[in-house]
Amino acid sequence: MSYTGFGRSNAGVFQLAYVVPDLDAAIDTWVTQHGVGPWFTMTGFSGIEPVYRGEKTTASISVAMAFSGTMCLELIATEDNQPSVWKDHIDQHGYGFHHFGKLTTEFDAEVARYASHGHELVYQTTIPAGGRLGFIDTTKILPGYQELIEVTEATDPMFTQLYAAALTWDGKDPVRPIG
Repeated sequence: MSYTGFGRSNAGVFQLAYVVPDLDAAIDTWVTQHGVGPWFTMTGFSGIEPVYRGEKTTASISVAMAFSGTMCLELIATEDNQPSVWKDHIDQHGYGFHHFGKLTTEFDAEVARYASHGHELVYQTTIPAGGRLGFIDTTKILPGYQELIEVTEATDPMFTQLYAAALTWDGKDPVRPIG
């Protein structure tokens, strides 16, 4: 078992994610009602060579991430009406909880393990910093998808930086760009 720069093992859930209709309003709620921040945002995310349910996709999202303790929270807003793991979930279930995030250093083995239990990889892309992410359809047994995030020399420091910012956050500058 390996550990991240912020002390989490690659075992278990490290992230809870929600699809929201308005990213700014959702961030404001988390900041004012729960004291969570700072939030790191990115717009226009579609990944590198993304594939959704076997087809190339151009779907784009805006995301915001923050830590509360060692739990990463992610807010996602769709930017278009292209078929995607986010839009289809909104169409079927509405806004709210979307997925559990799990870190892995064995992406292919994890995908195969889920497949052996009847859970299909429905979305996969590579992130600009390197590493893959994929969504496993676990909605028949869980209230959302299982996201797998491949831990690389670039992804671990990024999450560690977000975590460290939360530890020393003084309530100022609650929204910041990723990077």
